[in-house]
Amino acid sequence: MLLFVDDDPNLLAAFRRNLSMKYDMDIALSGDEALNLIATRGPYAVIISDINMPGMNGVEFLTKAHQIAPKSVKIALSGWGEKDDVIHAINEGHIYRYLTKPIAPANLRDVLDDAIRLFLENRQGTHVQELTPEDFVRYGRDLKVAVEQNQFFIRYQPQINIATGRPHAVEALIRWRHPEHGVIAPAQFIPAAEITGEIIPITQWLLHTVCEDIAQLREQGREIIASANISGAYFTQLDLVTSALNATKSAGIPPRFLELELTETVFIENINDLKKTLIELAKAGFSIALDDFGSGFMGFSYLSDLPVHKLKIDGSFVRHMLNDTKSAAIVKSLIIAGQSIGLGVVAEGIENAQQVEVLKTLGCNMGQGFLYSEALDFDALSTWLSAPENRPEGLPKAAWGIHH
Repeated sequence: MLLFVDDDPNLLAAFRRNLSMKYDMDIALSGDEALNLIATRGPYAVIISDINMPGMNGVEFLTKAHQIAPKSVKIALSGWGEKDDVIHAINEGHIYRYLTKPIAPANLRDVLDDAIRLFLENRQGTHVQELTPEDFVRYGRDLKVAVEQNQFFIRYQPQINIATGRPHAVEALIRWRHPEHGVIAPAQFIPAAEITGEIIPITQWLLHTVCEDIAQLREQGREIIASANISGAYFTQLDLVTSALNATKSAGIPPRFLELELTETVFIENINDLKKTLIELAKAGFSIALDDFGSGFMGFSYLSDLPVHKLKIDGSFVRHMLNDTKSAAIVKSLIIAGQSIGLGVVAEGIENAQQVEVLKTLGCNMGQGFLYSEALDFDALSTWLSAPENRPEGLPKAAWGIHH
């Protein structure tokens, strides 16, 4: 989403007329109005401001905007202004580009695409598929239709007790069935959904659908925990405790059957606000999993102070641990450290029996990957769970008890 700030309503109208067919955009007539939008509707991919506004000038506004939304790309748009202030803001990293008015819409579109590309590079880590500006624009607009037309679906991948070979839980993996581009993985559309705000209805749909599926499985005599991935953007914008409780209550299931997965980056970026919410979730009966641990920079000094139940080791380490000593050392250290503070440990990305034997030797609780099962739709999961050897069972409380 883009934000244009200018005290000239005619210019803003021209921006909307020439650019809104391609981009989702908000407009503001003053710096104060724009700062309020950033705080309540962000994050914005690109923020463009005139630097000659009355009251709060554009350079001051973009500097304050940078403090609220440091990852948004800021563009100063003007032919005048105090150039020393502009240069200082550029040197401080508060302004990405300085453009002289008037600027042709076609040229501005090129600048915006470059800015969106930079924004996506700043947001995405090495473990996220590249999202191009074209993807961002296309998916950002199509996601609204996808929500309205219910184009999303879920696949479930079992998590297996390595010691017994029986399933303990399943992970809900959301997919988007795009009418033109086929099935789209979450790594490709979730970043756009976070920016446009569509992550809110998508996550609410996910929570309610997963809980309804759990309820159906329970009616069939197949009680199993299901985990749902929660975006950091959803976590910071809505009351996750209320959302999760509403979903479980609506489906008629106890909270203990719903596990909430958060990525390591969510913990790092929101560590102070996060702890209170996690404690409330744990008290309500939900279990918390930390997904893809080891792919970021979070240390156990943070983790040991949070009410987390489960640690999931990034699959890239598991897949390479047989041939790469560094990956093997990381897997071993994560298993030992996780269990030392009372966490259940799940190894993702298991593809062969040799990996299982190594993980079993290291004392890993659970595994997940194509060796055990591909991701299944609901009917296939129900059939899979009906087999005697796949009857769900829980792990001992000592392995899964909360450490607070």
